[in-house]
Amino acid sequence: MMATACGDDATTTSVPQTAAPVPQGTTATTQPVVTTSTTTTVPATTQPPATEAEPPENAAPAFAITAVTFGEAGFVQITNFGNGAGDLSGHWLCQRPAYLELPATELGPGESVWVTANGGDLEFVGSVVGVVDAAGRLGSFSLSTGELALYTSQSFGDASAIVDYVEWGSSGHGRSSVAVEAAIWPDGGFVEIPDGTVTITTGSVGADDPAEWAADLGV
Repeated sequence: MMATACGDDATTTSVPQTAAPVPQGTTATTQPVVTTSTTTTVPATTQPPATEAEPPENAAPAFAITAVTFGEAGFVQITNFGNGAGDLSGHWLCQRPAYLELPATELGPGESVWVTANGGDLEFVGSVVGVVDAAGRLGSFSLSTGELALYTSQSFGDASAIVDYVEWGSSGHGRSSVAVEAAIWPDGGFVEIPDGTVTITTGSVGADDPAEWAADLGV
């Protein structure tokens, strides 16, 4: 895999798998692997076979960051809010100067995938259908301050390539200005992090307002 670092210059070189986070101006050579759920539901024999519903006209996926769990064992949740299935191939997560190209992962409407900071055992719950191990390439997700951006390409300075963004703790992170230019985040806005916060979540499609994010506190 050839990848461009999450900086403004499109320089490509090789990056060891275990580097964390990847410094600007380097690339990764091995794409992360997604672990998928193997649970299968068998219909009762007394029920008629299910009829597959026709997808709505112009059905399309719409991917967004919907949760960030903090710490060395933290993870990011990406959800398909669209009305059609889609593949995350070609999408990138960025926490400048670190970045990660997402592997092929099919998400149906309402389904999610977790991207872990450093692996770890996670149980699939609800509509989560897979786990991607970033293996340190995004760094950890700091509770005090940070950002995450979702791109459709490795053109990290291009406002037309960024599709979702969140920053917390403070404003003005590395990709904040790109998100502001793309009108998906307010200038100077950030999600407040109260004491005891473990996770921040949103139920909004492509939440472009810090007020649409909620802090989940630990017990």
